[in-house]
Amino acid sequence: MSVCPVCGCKTDELDFVDAKLGGNDVRVCSFCEKQLHALSGDAPTAAQLHWLDAVLAKDVPERSPEIANALRAERARFPSLEPAAPAAPAPAVPAGFPAPAAPRPSGYAAPAAPDASANAALLQRVEALENELKALKRKMLIQKIVELGVPVVLLLLIIIIFFASGLFDKLQQFFRLVNMDFFG
Repeated sequence: MSVCPVCGCKTDELDFVDAKLGGNDVRVCSFCEKQLHALSGDAPTAAQLHWLDAVLAKDVPERSPEIANALRAERARFPSLEPAAPAAPAPAVPAGFPAPAAPRPSGYAAPAAPDASANAALLQRVEALENELKALKRKMLIQKIVELGVPVVLLLLIIIIFFASGLFDKLQQFFRLVNMDFFG
């Protein structure tokens, strides 16, 4: 498992792909490559810009200064988060109903940084899940070996018993007699 230098998520080494970021080739997870490719266009969606803001707000120790600067430069290309849309007239409120809540501002507020104890608890949960996954993979491997090995061992035991008991010789004699009686 490796850590993606853009999003900071643990990703299997097979899922890393090459992507262009700020004129440099970097190895990132496949999800980040898709997001960066979409951002390279002229009009990214608000969700893609939200993703970029979240990535920039996240502290990733594996992120080099070049990657961080390239991400900031990519964000600077799009100063407004959402395109300005004409304000829609407020709908009339029927009598007896409360007034609608004020609309949310179109700007994006960065999430508050989680405290260290929450991070430590999440890291412990992730490690526990990784250990559980490793144990599950090990159990599955043992199960496959048993499923394939037990029938082979039983077949060999039956063959050994068949020849060691003398049953093979008796069956040979019987077939010779039957062959002589009917065909001889």
